[in-house]
Amino acid sequence: MRLEDLRGRAMGEGLLDYTLHAQQKTTTTDIERRARTARCFGIIMFELFSLCLLLLFSVVRVAYSQATPPPWPFPLDLPGACDSMVFCKGSLLYTIAMSGAFSDSKDFIDSPMKMEPDYVIAAFNKLGNYSNENLVLFVSEYFDLPGADLIATVPEDFTDNPAFLKNISNDDLKAFGLAVHEIWRNLTGRFDHSQYCDECYSSIQVPYPFITAGSRVDFREYYYWDTYWSLHGLLVSGMYNTTKGMISNFLYLVDTIGFVPNGGRIYYLNRSQPPMLTQMMRLYYEETKDKDFVVASLPTLDKEYQFWLTNRSISVTVAGKQYTLNRYDTNNNLPRPEAFADDMQTVEGLPPQQQYDLFAAIATAAESGWDFSSRWFHDYLDLHSMVTPSIIPVDLNAILYRNEITLARYHDMANNTAKRDYYLAQASARMEAITQVFWDADKKQWFDYDMSLQRNNPTWYPSNILPLWAGAYDNQTITSDVLESMFDELFLVFNFSGGIPTSFIADKQQWDYPNAWAPLQYFTLMGLEHVFDLSKTARKLYQDLAQEWVTTNYCGYKRTGYMFEKYDVNMVGYPGGGGQYHVQTGFGWSNGLLLYLLRKHGETLITGSC
Repeated sequence: MRLEDLRGRAMGEGLLDYTLHAQQKTTTTDIERRARTARCFGIIMFELFSLCLLLLFSVVRVAYSQATPPPWPFPLDLPGACDSMVFCKGSLLYTIAMSGAFSDSKDFIDSPMKMEPDYVIAAFNKLGNYSNENLVLFVSEYFDLPGADLIATVPEDFTDNPAFLKNISNDDLKAFGLAVHEIWRNLTGRFDHSQYCDECYSSIQVPYPFITAGSRVDFREYYYWDTYWSLHGLLVSGMYNTTKGMISNFLYLVDTIGFVPNGGRIYYLNRSQPPMLTQMMRLYYEETKDKDFVVASLPTLDKEYQFWLTNRSISVTVAGKQYTLNRYDTNNNLPRPEAFADDMQTVEGLPPQQQYDLFAAIATAAESGWDFSSRWFHDYLDLHSMVTPSIIPVDLNAILYRNEITLARYHDMANNTAKRDYYLAQASARMEAITQVFWDADKKQWFDYDMSLQRNNPTWYPSNILPLWAGAYDNQTITSDVLESMFDELFLVFNFSGGIPTSFIADKQQWDYPNAWAPLQYFTLMGLEHVFDLSKTARKLYQDLAQEWVTTNYCGYKRTGYMFEKYDVNMVGYPGGGGQYHVQTGFGWSNGLLLYLLRKHGETLITGSC
């Protein structure tokens, strides 16, 4: 309170009359004057005391404003996503991610810096006041908006009237197919780093435009295995150059980095995703017969295959015999930068080493593409029980088997018989391992193997039948009778109106019940198609599932105008839930499978009932 205010307050209460009117005649007694004077003195002393407290609080605030930022809580030599002291580790990342000032950790690390990292870090260290308000102001001053380096691009080979529409008999589905085709224009982009320094952004540049996985709210970059299904749709749309460019982008990443990272950000550089690049090439070749591109790319496809053999192989002994298979396994003992606050909350209260191990299991689950799923837990309701590196997954090994068969075929096409024979031998050994380690002759499924428990996990997941898609079985294992028993066992799986469920475990993880995902519908459909000759039931299940999936996609789009990342098996046309981010629209792999089915079965498919 200012001195003038004090004086005014005293004047208002008549306490300074004796000073201001000392020369006026008064009838007030001495006792009254002394009482009034005492009262005035007491109030003045109280106000002086209040002023002292205000000064003290000001000193405390100044002292706080000069405080250093919160320290990075982990040893700096622990392996993490990358070495950037802004985007992957360090006090700046820790402070902002844990502040709660931003709703999503990914928003900050997708924001390019306006100045050199050293200058930005120095400014942060001198910030002093690390309140949420100041952090927001700091980020707005030194960083651009999230995804400012992603530039929308119109694909050059996009056409307004794609040829596949002629194959669709139902007018509503034809209009639906055209609407989904047009989404490609909203999902195509490229990175533009021209206005930023070399270390000022987290995005990984590639030579050609790409399709983002979904809407630009959370997905501001390309993703690895998502792209396989996007390419399915792009090929249906006749966008061959865009498809070739995206495959070339991944070949470029293998040549420069050594593998295809999870996605197009440096904070994904310590993990990959299911190795679908060889199968992307297979899609492109089967559509275009571009032999020269395939042959020229073989050394790079070989290089990616060797990455998985060198860095993700594991030996397991079953019935006294040792087999070599592959697993997901990320060298990471820190929170994922894109989900920093979530991961910190997950490990809260654990001793340091258990935190490091759980961070590794979390990042490894992200590498699997199934982040998160009860597949990776010992206790379905406890994230602390995640043991992903201990799980040898059926689907990864089925994918690698199909890659081996595909690479053998392409090396034969290139007249490289030595490489052809190498891959055929690798495939033969893997098929035996898949049968001996995963196959359950009683339940007629292939089950993940848990090395920590030394047993299989006899729980339903669509990955249990992925070897049907890959052809990773022999004629003695899979017969007509075995398939009929398998489909009897899986009766409930095919008994939903919105696709097949990812599991029957309702644990609020997004890769569990009640969610249905396009990639898992695709693998199941293709697996069923591969055994048409052996099972009439397989053909009927295929037809029903294809129609159900088109219907749930159509009804969801009709109701909302969106294609969703995942759907609810119990509610036709409604998005799925769970996970660490809100449901995404767009959506690349949902678009791709839908367009694939419309072109292939457009003469018989209908909209179904919404």
